[in-house]
Amino acid sequence: MPKHYATEFTKTINKITKHFICAITNDNNSRSQPPLQDHAWYIATTPTGLGGLGFHDIEAKAIRTYTATLAQSIRSMKYGLKPQPIHVKSTLLHDTLIKLPIHITSTFKGWKTSSLPVFQKYRTLSTQYIEGVAMPN
Repeated sequence: MPKHYATEFTKTINKITKHFICAITNDNNSRSQPPLQDHAWYIATTPTGLGGLGFHDIEAKAIRTYTATLAQSIRSMKYGLKPQPIHVKSTLLHDTLIKLPIHITSTFKGWKTSSLPVFQKYRTLSTQYIEGVAMPN
């Protein structure tokens, strides 16, 4: 499973984050490439609850975020949207699903075989992600 999904966009976000960390920590080498050593980046991207700084490594999260978001969209198109629970006259309404019209859902019906690039990439990345979770390196 690819652990990172690097594009110019994700590389730029991580680079800006690294330079920001150097700036707030008064690192005199902030103009060097890379601005942080690997161990410092690891600590910076470790959650605060585990002793890190809690910054996000966008490249590391890109695949999970992309596949999870699209999976939720596919589910919503198939089953409907579930609104936030609301209280109406002391009654909690939370099991209502709002079905979406066919002109919105039709694109998502054939996602398993669609030739649209968004679905092709989803099928590839989600398979790699699932295999990587089930059988980590």
